[in-house]
Amino acid sequence: MAVRQCGVSSGAMEPHGFKLELPQGTTIEAAYWAGLKHIEETLNLKAYADYRPVGSVPHPTMSGMGIWSYSYKA
Repeated sequence: MAVRQCGVSSGAMEPHGFKLELPQGTTIEAAYWAGLKHIEETLNLKAYADYRPVGSVPHPTMSGMGIWSYSYKA
């Protein structure tokens, strides 16, 4: 699983986002938990709000994979 961090800026409760590469066919529930694990374990965030998976698109170069976008405030 590859991760791309997007829109990281300093300050309290500003919008942020990231993308995860997950297998195509991943359910919204599985994508939700994968993103939550990324926020809490990889980014090590303890205080965040408005977390949600935004959607997915097929991966442009890897067959069978999709790119999920997420947003949150921290």
